[in-house]
Amino acid sequence: MRDDGYPDNWARGISKNRYLSKDSEHPLKPVTFEYMKNRENGMGEISIIWLENREAEEIAKNMLKRNSDELMFILGFAVMMTNKMDEIISDPYYGGNVTYCHAPSHSNPYHGHICIPLKKDELARQLASELADNAALYRYDESLPVG
Repeated sequence: MRDDGYPDNWARGISKNRYLSKDSEHPLKPVTFEYMKNRENGMGEISIIWLENREAEEIAKNMLKRNSDELMFILGFAVMMTNKMDEIISDPYYGGNVTYCHAPSHSNPYHGHICIPLKKDELARQLASELADNAALYRYDESLPVG
């Protein structure tokens, strides 16, 4: 755990084959990190899981698809060190526009967001590309780095 209260690592679940490439050096496609939700404050969100401890990993691995008994992230997880994320978003190119936060939900106290302004499509594409290039792919049956 870092001094700022954020874990050393975070993960994004892989729920669709279209997120994976056949390139072993770059197994994740930028589409893995497209923002999904629209916040009232004009920000888009990329949902992540803060890997604080083994409970966070267990919750992530046991999440189910909506209205189904099927596991959501059976294809694995994109994992990144929070310090690497800080390095990426501190680049002047992002101009302080990209942030992250804890966003606990009723079913996942380790849920979080990477936030990026809507209407900044080029910025969002560049961020997605950098995250895909720098995240590590973990198979579902591999232990995730927690702490």
